[in-house]
Parts: sequence; C-alpha cells; structure tokens
Amino acid sequence: MKLPQFLLVALMSVLVAGAQSGLPALNAQISFPFEMRGKVLPAGEYTVDFGADRAWLTVRSREEVKDAAIAVAFPVVPKTNGCAPHLVFNRYGDRYFLSQVWHPNVVRELPRSRQERELVTSRVFALKPVRVIIAAKLVR
Repeated sequence: MKLPQFLLVALMSVLVAGAQSGLPALNAQISFPFEMRGKVLPAGEYTVDFGADRAWLTVRSREEVKDAAIAVAFPVVPKTNGCAPHLVFNRYGDRYFLSQVWHPNVVRELPRSRQERELVTSRVFALKPVRVIIAAKLVR
C-alpha cells in the first residue's frame, strides 16, 4: 500500500474510533493559523474527536477535508473539577501550537512538536510561551 493511502486509512480509522469513544466531540472557532504535529492548519472552525482509548485525538476542519491532523495525547489531571470545554495554544510571536484539549470528562496534552521545541530552545523565544485559550462547544 502506498504511504498516502496508508495515511488516509489510518485517518479514517481514528475518525471511526473517535465516534466510538463515548465522548462527544468538541467544536471550536479558531481565529488564527496554528500548528499541530508539524502541520500548519489555517484559521477556521474545527472539530476535535477522541480515539476509542482517548490516547489519540483528531483535529479536522469543518470547511476543508485536507485540513486535519492526528496526534497522540497524554492525560492531564486538572486542578479543578468540571471544567468548561476549551483548547489551549502556546503562542511564540505569531506562531500558535495546539497544547491541550479540555473536555468536561477528560483533559489531554499534546507533546511539543519538533518545530515548537526548536522555538523554545532558540534565543529569540527562550521565554515561556503565551497561553491562548479558545472556548469550545460540545457536539451532541
């Protein structure tokens, strides 16, 4: 199987698994381009789905099929109970990186991509990132 076909099959598998995770998806309007797993996604409305084991999440545009990314995500123990759904981005200058997904039932953190790690260690952005929070809605 060719690599693009394999990636398409993998993406579809994760999307189907997300529908079976038991968690409602999240919708968010993101007003800036952002990066996830080395891919730049344009500003727009996005849906976030969790995989069946909740270790994977898929972010996909509601406008463009090609604007999607899949990432492994690690559990985070929130300091408070019952949080509102939202997405957290790390901003370095004019670049945004998806960092966390907060769902009322689960919180997940994405590992830093190579591009984000390079920014963190560069002399220009050696400071802590600015945290940007975008509200999300549960999709029933």
